[in-house]
Amino acid sequence: MGEGGSLLRFVSPGTAIVGGVGFSRSSSEAQTTLFGGPDGPISSVFNSAFTTVSVHAGLRRYTRTGLGVRPVFGGGLLFTRQVVDELQDTSFGGYAEAGAAYFFNPHVSLGVLGGVSAVRQASRWSAGGSLARLTGAVYF
Repeated sequence: MGEGGSLLRFVSPGTAIVGGVGFSRSSSEAQTTLFGGPDGPISSVFNSAFTTVSVHAGLRRYTRTGLGVRPVFGGGLLFTRQVVDELQDTSFGGYAEAGAAYFFNPHVSLGVLGGVSAVRQASRWSAGGSLARLTGAVYF
């Protein structure tokens, strides 16, 4: 599971520059049994740790509907650094997001965003996405 956050700088009432970071760390364990010699089978346990740090920057647009709900869409650049045990890998690409936010007042909102991304890693492109993530925001 990962953690992250973003900062927004509004350049107009409906458009913001977005910058953020994300971090996740997980581990896995696998056990392998090999058939050995006269003493019987030999078992080995392998542990791996996965760490991912990502940075994104882009634009987000809030459209007006006349209600407290405002559709949101945006996109930008994505940079990711992954470390698996001693191996390191870097990827870069872009992302797009869309959703809606409900504004309780001009300073507090709660919303849902979904997104897609495409990144280039080790001479190949890959794509992924999220159906929905809950967002909460306080505006100064």
